[in-house]
Amino acid sequence: MDDLEAALSATVSFTADPKDEGWYRGQWAGADLYARLGNFPDEHLYSLYLGNGRWMDFTTKPAGWSFASTADWPPGARPRLPKGYFYPES
Repeated sequence: MDDLEAALSATVSFTADPKDEGWYRGQWAGADLYARLGNFPDEHLYSLYLGNGRWMDFTTKPAGWSFASTADWPPGARPRLPKGYFYPES
């Protein structure tokens, strides 16, 4: 991500990622942003994946961000993994 501050102040609509439960995907500046909803209160409510194993965790989402509250993952979506674990690229 080239400009984290700009991404956090942008208007981004996140929708459920059809491949993985618990993940949301949004578009900003021509790139995909991936956010994960945590198991609050055991984890931060929101986590933005920055790449290369790096995260930004927060409890209150940025003002311009919205998440589809009726997100249903399709039956073929992969089960949620603990934070920091990923399915191998195929």
